[in-house]
Amino acid sequence: MADNIINKIRVLHITSSLKIGGAETVLVSLLRELQKGKSELIFENTVLYFHTGPNLLELEKVGVPAILVQGKFYRYDPWFIIKLYKLIKNTRPAVIHSSLWMANLMARILGKFLGIPVIATVHSPVNFNNLSSKFLDIRDLADKLTAHWVQATVAVSASTAQQLQQDLINLKNVTVIPNGIENLTECHLGVSVADKLNLPANSFVIGTVGRLVASKNYENLINCFANLQARYHNLILVIIGSGELELILKTQVANLKLDHKIFFVQTTQALDYYKYFDCFVQPSYYEGLSMALLEAGLFKLPVVASYNYNLKHDVLINNYSGLLINPYSSKALLELELALEKLILDPDLRTRLGENLFKTVMQDFSLAQMVNSYKNLYLKICAKPPAP
Repeated sequence: MADNIINKIRVLHITSSLKIGGAETVLVSLLRELQKGKSELIFENTVLYFHTGPNLLELEKVGVPAILVQGKFYRYDPWFIIKLYKLIKNTRPAVIHSSLWMANLMARILGKFLGIPVIATVHSPVNFNNLSSKFLDIRDLADKLTAHWVQATVAVSASTAQQLQQDLINLKNVTVIPNGIENLTECHLGVSVADKLNLPANSFVIGTVGRLVASKNYENLINCFANLQARYHNLILVIIGSGELELILKTQVANLKLDHKIFFVQTTQALDYYKYFDCFVQPSYYEGLSMALLEAGLFKLPVVASYNYNLKHDVLINNYSGLLINPYSSKALLELELALEKLILDPDLRTRLGENLFKTVMQDFSLAQMVNSYKNLYLKICAKPPAP
């Protein structure tokens, strides 16, 4: 048994989504590295997913089998649970590694029922999206009942771990494995962003990348940009992403008559666009550990971002590697405006912040560090039986 654990580990990855997003990017990056098999330790990986998306193609490229799990009549009907149960049982994994809320819930329940150890990765314990309070109450109750059934809960940042342990007082075996990123900045577009969006040559481009959902606080960003561009006429805002608030945000832009200044871009290759940004902004109400921000760091971009709920940040140090604002402040709009204005007016500040962020990302948030941490956790969990 010990030899099998050392030489080969069958890992079943369960995720709610293969859409474009930070959690999905982390999963693909992890699997890409696990598939390389350059040591005596071999990982056999299979993915079960509930919502399809562009990252399915990425899994195919690295040779990871992926199976869509859906109900017969609607997505999460009883047939969904039966199918998921059979797939887990037939796969016979040594460990289940789940990610995103619904996948974590199902992995906890079925892992406990089947006696399979589970590692649940939590990217954000906070949900600011348009969910009803009743549904959030149900989610909260489900988490409180099942969160302690796993062998390990991975938080992607220290602040995420802190809030998890505040919300789920009896939760044990919480470990922090920060998201990691590879230094891949050699990206090329066939046509430059300036040409694609018809931008003037002297434009100062403010960029942001993220889903168009309430938690990203883009409504505030657009209002802030409207104030700034009245004084600095060469400003451009590029918002890369898609989501449920797309129509609302585009209507806001149209009402402000800023269609020629604010551009929405949907792409599966967001990394290609960073080189055309002069600065990066992330006004979110909460982030677990943003892959978009780490990507901005790879390109040495100066960043304006929000403190987390505890008035800290897991990557940035204010005035050293970025400028931080409080999204909950009554003066949040003014704070964001003043921080961006600093970057617009001070090229030396932009250079210093970008260089320091790059050093931070390379030192503390490398892909190799993340992958090694997960490998060690797999070994640790597989070496002991699941808790009763």
